[in-house]
Amino acid sequence: MQLTLEELNQLNDLKKEIKEERDRLVTLRTKVYGSTGALSGVPGGGNNESKISRYYPLIASIEAIIEEKIRDALLQVERLERYIADIPDSYTRRIFTLRFVEGMEWQDVAQKIGGGNSWKSISNICYRYIDRTKVEDNCGT
Repeated sequence: MQLTLEELNQLNDLKKEIKEERDRLVTLRTKVYGSTGALSGVPGGGNNESKISRYYPLIASIEAIIEEKIRDALLQVERLERYIADIPDSYTRRIFTLRFVEGMEWQDVAQKIGGGNSWKSISNICYRYIDRTKVEDNCGT
């Protein structure tokens, strides 16, 4: 499997997006249904039953959109993490995990890896791996 640097850089943001969308869904449900499960704070008169019938389709649609975004993001996260897990070299895999899964800056990755490596040497390992797998995939191996 070949991934671009841009796709790898999305991993940390996707995880944040999933959390934000889940929080948004909880907030929406709490705002609309309150702690009792009945609609609350929804504009318009009438009893709760008429509010439910009036707003439920819209609420259900918004919930479905949010849940779909969460599913899509989770699939992308799985794809990116699988790519990293398939890196045969443990050292390189650690670099990718710290940078793209944990979202660390290159300098922090180098410090965590240790061994007197500079951030530049650590980032070069990453970029060379990406370039090498790109070449290998283009050659059909």
